[in-house]
Amino acid sequence: MYNKSQKEKEIFILAFENHKKNKLNEAERLYKKIIKSNPNHFESNFLLGSLFAQKKKFLEARRFLKQSININPNNTNAFHNLGIVFYELGDYKQGVIYSQKAIQIQPNNSEAINNLGNLYKELRELKKSKSCFEKAIEINSKVPKYYNNLGNIFKDLGEFDKAIIFYKKTIQIKPTHSNAYYNLGLLYKILGNFHTAETAYKNSLKYEPNNLITAYELVKLNG
Repeated sequence: MYNKSQKEKEIFILAFENHKKNKLNEAERLYKKIIKSNPNHFESNFLLGSLFAQKKKFLEARRFLKQSININPNNTNAFHNLGIVFYELGDYKQGVIYSQKAIQIQPNNSEAINNLGNLYKELRELKKSKSCFEKAIEINSKVPKYYNNLGNIFKDLGEFDKAIIFYKKTIQIKPTHSNAYYNLGLLYKILGNFHTAETAYKNSLKYEPNNLITAYELVKLNG
């Protein structure tokens, strides 16, 4: 006969396997089953909150991630994921608080630093945002989105030459990065370099053919 702890462990393993296989509904059911009998099961609360974020059910994600932090206030991933959830909810100031806590626990968490940069961007604190993206790149120089995000900040600051450098660096690291091509297209259009802008838009659509925003920009350019 299995004891309660053994049964809980088996259910959690099954839930996690379903989660990894993207069988989210079954994983959700199993995580909830564990939490019902053991409300302080950290992993189930954390992963259920993360699962709800995947489903874009951000209010439910917030609830379970907060509970996971109550159980374990020293887990950087819980704070980081909650920072992302607050970003998605548009509560950028709360997002800053939780992302900063994630970084306090793990100073070299480049993803949390990148998210903090996104939050500062939404708050129009561009210099702080710029510092975050630069720090993220310093920690991990192989992540293309960090360069793309820094390019966006330079664009917002009106430093177009630097923005172009970082968009191109994004593409150098990941040649299929459609958003970087799109951003280049927008900048070249602003600069009056319409032929290069057209090429950038076409490259963006090559890797994301169903992006209606890029397609519309290309139509406007040729209109």
